[in-house]
Amino acid sequence: MSQLRALNADRETMQSESAGEISYYFDCSAQGTPLLLLHSINAAPSAIEMKPLFDYFRKYRPVYAPDLPGFGSSDRSDRKYDRDLYKAAIIDFQKKVVGSDSDLVALSLTSEFAAAAAIEISFKSLVMISPTGLDQRKKISEKTSYRIKKFLSLPVIGSTLFKTVTSKASISFFLNQAFSEKAPQELKDYAYLTSHQPDASHAPFAFLSGNLFSDDAVKEVYAKLELPSLIIYDQDPNIGFSKLESLMKINSMIQVARINPSYGLPHWEHPEKMQSVLKTFWMDLQ
Repeated sequence: MSQLRALNADRETMQSESAGEISYYFDCSAQGTPLLLLHSINAAPSAIEMKPLFDYFRKYRPVYAPDLPGFGSSDRSDRKYDRDLYKAAIIDFQKKVVGSDSDLVALSLTSEFAAAAAIEISFKSLVMISPTGLDQRKKISEKTSYRIKKFLSLPVIGSTLFKTVTSKASISFFLNQAFSEKAPQELKDYAYLTSHQPDASHAPFAFLSGNLFSDDAVKEVYAKLELPSLIIYDQDPNIGFSKLESLMKINSMIQVARINPSYGLPHWEHPEKMQSVLKTFWMDLQ
């Protein structure tokens, strides 16, 4: 993956004791509160998912966008990928690279890991874009998750399935679901490239097995947040928000903003609306 670039920015690596080598993009040419951008978890994610936010806010403040463990140019080795790994990676990155309180923005499932990290160490604020864990989806048991992972690990079955879910047609289908029209071609092209690198299936298989989702994200992480937090949502083909209203009653630190119409990637579909919502949220914290 060293020859591939998700973002047009400087890139370096850091060594995490818990998560291995983490590759990250950054631009520290501007002054201000650092901004840490975290992409989602799926079959073919990478830092490119945060490109609209990175490209806009790099003009005004230091910005960092890592490839999370198992994805992009970061360590993709065959190991246990679970919630603790991703939480530890975020904490290590914040401490070793960012080095000061930052505004944290996380996408989809990564919101659960970011919230868990924000409970343990200090961030200035947390923004969660279309976060998981706010619907009534039944959690897969550890036993079932283990069986799914074992099944996916079978050489022929696993490789065939991964080739199917990361084919150009499949990637295009799933990304198009996140847009009212069609997903940008650069997003599709890079998703295909990054998912066809050596060891690309290990982390996605953990995702597909259901092993990365919290049993009860509201109770385990979101209700415990003690920093200013913002949930941005509207519609999402794979995520529901039926628990959002009750969460706001439980935790007064959480605000919500709806960017309509959007389908999980509002920063791509409505960049100006997204920029305005974020700037207003951060300005109110000053």
